[in-house]
Amino acid sequence: MAVSVSVSVDPARCRGHGVCALLLLDRVDLDDWGFPLVDATPLSGWWRVHRARRAARACPVGALFVEPHATDSGTTGTDGGGPPAGDPAAGDPGRRRRS
Repeated sequence: MAVSVSVSVDPARCRGHGVCALLLLDRVDLDDWGFPLVDATPLSGWWRVHRARRAARACPVGALFVEPHATDSGTTGTDGGGPPAGDPAAGDPGRRRRS
């Protein structure tokens, strides 16, 4: 299943350091004051997703966010958005240990 993410910025938290623009040249531009203008088009492909996550981790104030983008099937992320198989909370017996 393809991974697709959306990138966003919290304008109240952002201080205009510009690290996001350096790491995501194709998605982030800076305005006249050095604050990011983020292209909201979802990113797909492992390399673009990796770069987006790296940019979010590199933000000095944690203002850049990378979130799973909802797919056409209504799920998010790479595993369908549900709990892992065998998770008792999911009601899936899967492979449980015997007590």
